[in-house]
Amino acid sequence: MRPVYLDYNATAPLEAAAREAIEEILAGPLLGNPSSTHAPGQRARLLLDAAREELLRITGLERTHHLVFCSGGTEGNHLALRRAPGEENGGTLLTTAIEHPSLLEAARARAAEGGLDLELLALDGWGRIAREPFVAAARGARLCAVHAAHNELGTMQDVAALRAALPVVARLHADACQYWGKVALDLSSLRADSLVVSAHMIGGPVGIGALFVRKSLELEPLLRGGGQERGYRAGTESVLLAHAFAAAARAREQRLADDLARVSALRDQLRSELENAIPALRVLTPSEGALPNTLCVTLPRGDGRALLMAAQLQGLAISSGSACSSGAARPSAALLALGLDEASARRSLRLSLGPATTSVDIAHAASILRALHARFAALDVS
Repeated sequence: MRPVYLDYNATAPLEAAAREAIEEILAGPLLGNPSSTHAPGQRARLLLDAAREELLRITGLERTHHLVFCSGGTEGNHLALRRAPGEENGGTLLTTAIEHPSLLEAARARAAEGGLDLELLALDGWGRIAREPFVAAARGARLCAVHAAHNELGTMQDVAALRAALPVVARLHADACQYWGKVALDLSSLRADSLVVSAHMIGGPVGIGALFVRKSLELEPLLRGGGQERGYRAGTESVLLAHAFAAAARAREQRLADDLARVSALRDQLRSELENAIPALRVLTPSEGALPNTLCVTLPRGDGRALLMAAQLQGLAISSGSACSSGAARPSAALLALGLDEASARRSLRLSLGPATTSVDIAHAASILRALHARFAALDVS
């Protein structure tokens, strides 16, 4: 059985450079608490500062934003949507119904605190924010929080255009966890006031991310205590994770252009093979303005969950639009929000490629899905 991993939008395998960075820390001299003034503590501080500076350089945000290390996208989204000191009540918080749950729930929690009314933005059939309704909604906005690229659909938002339409008093937060390292590493062109990225999405370690906050902006911290991370996130920083995070980003930077072209061609190959093999396949990922590594499709017939499990038994790691909650699978809220019925949402699959994906992997994955769809479609009597 040949294993094929096509779930890079869930997590990327640990980069060799990140693994080596971890081993370097473990085998190196003692590191103390980076807040300590003794030699081990100062060694830790130097490594932490170097990782911070490297990530700011790679993202192009060194002049405009501070970097706050956090545990990942979920924490970063919640911190970014905190009330700013002195922020006045009134106005709206704009977001969409297809956001990652960490962002959508953070938006709902922020609105529930009072002071802002939550407004869900109109979308087109591909999940893009509709231009004219947004311009109208933006007039009363004080906060806008959206994804730069969607984890299921692959659809990208024109974040810079959203910024241009928002009033000066409104701040813009971009969840760039899927965008960063798949489309670009430089985030300055998005023009967001805050942005969050996650290390494990680019082959870094799980458990660390970065929230970039515009230097002119202040936010209420989620965690209070020792004043680490400019007071935004109390607690001793993980030098090991930060060091490996920066190493993964450097590795991605060195080969990003080549990876984008190759992965995009493989994604197109996968789409072509599946469309030829499965008549009436519905592609949910737009041909343009989408992540180059992502293909989201809806099968015309069959039990999507059973097909997914059968694919896993044959070594094919992919995802569906379902999430497990209390042991019960439910259709993707994002797909339902776009108008898919429950049956179609349950038959939806997300295939996401990465730097290690090969043409042989694509052909093998397409062969597995073609055979499984034929089997389960024949059993579908609906």
